[in-house]
Amino acid sequence: PSSIPSPPATLQEVSERAQAWVHSARESSKHGPSVVTPPRWSSVTPLLSWVQHLASLDALPTLVQVMESLLAIYDEAYIRAALPHLPDHTRPQSMTPAPPKAAASELSSGGHHA
Repeated sequence: PSSIPSPPATLQEVSERAQAWVHSARESSKHGPSVVTPPRWSSVTPLLSWVQHLASLDALPTLVQVMESLLAIYDEAYIRAALPHLPDHTRPQSMTPAPPKAAASELSSGGHHA
């Protein structure tokens, strides 16, 4: 028997697979990989392609549900990758990068060249 799952036939099936994957990933995080086998990323990466293939405006409510399920996968990936948060606009000025010299000289001359 092949370990490759059959392609989803409907948007609802894509959503169900995505939700099951997120549930499994969260259970694995909560209980540890020795208790719950973490889901394989390779099993969910094709889902976006299948959404594109199966999507139609006639099924807009289902399409929205599927996109929310895929967003949950993205959120889980973001958490697991331990990516830093985007910089906060309230950070101190000393943390902002200095402009390149050419830009700084143009700013100081008001954009006019001598």
